[in-house]
Amino acid sequence: MRRGSCGAKAMASARFLRTQANLEGAGFPYADVSGARFARANLRGVNLISASVSGANFSDADLRRAKLQEIRQSSHVDFSRANMNEVDISKSELKRSIFSHTQLHKATLLEVDMSGSSFTATNLEGAKLDTCVLNAAMMASVSMRRAIIEGGNFVAANLSGTGFQEAHLAHVKLRNVSAQGADFARATLYTVDFSNAQLNGAIFHECDLSQTTFDGAQLDRADFRFSYGYKRRQFENAVGLATVIGLDLAG
Repeated sequence: MRRGSCGAKAMASARFLRTQANLEGAGFPYADVSGARFARANLRGVNLISASVSGANFSDADLRRAKLQEIRQSSHVDFSRANMNEVDISKSELKRSIFSHTQLHKATLLEVDMSGSSFTATNLEGAKLDTCVLNAAMMASVSMRRAIIEGGNFVAANLSGTGFQEAHLAHVKLRNVSAQGADFARATLYTVDFSNAQLNGAIFHECDLSQTTFDGAQLDRADFRFSYGYKRRQFENAVGLATVIGLDLAG
């Protein structure tokens, strides 16, 4: 039987599904569910590997531990308010999608392109993001406490008010982000690039800044109390240094 034919046939009428459907543990790899309505559906553990999901509505759905790997060329997917705790969205493309107020606690996002997506007030605590692209994403007031973020691009993303407390960030590009009031307290910042970022009022308490770049960043009233490992050259062309709290660049 041709690969994925069962899944495709089973989901052929998916776009006409009623909301609140019970599809717990179902397997639909390679299926086309573009435009389908899964609002408030039970999709716990569902297998949508390599499926097409453009325009699908998963709002308020239960997607805990769902498999959404290798989703290609999909966009404008609505996951708002969905429970996606411990979901795996590795090696997928979900550009300009909606994850607002979504639960993504301990989710795995490996090599995912979510450029232009909205994550406003989303819970990403303890999530693992590896080599993800979130350029121009709307991520204001997101909780990323204790998240592990490695090798990603957040260029020009909106991170205002987002909490990165005790998170691990390594080889991450945060150039030109808007991160006013973001909280990086006790975060590990290894080779993080904040060049030209807007960091007014951001918090960097107890951070090791030895491998971090703030070239051209706006730092008015940013709080660096108890941070360490930094040198003046890391703040070349930074704006607002006279109002920064707890940063000693003398000498």
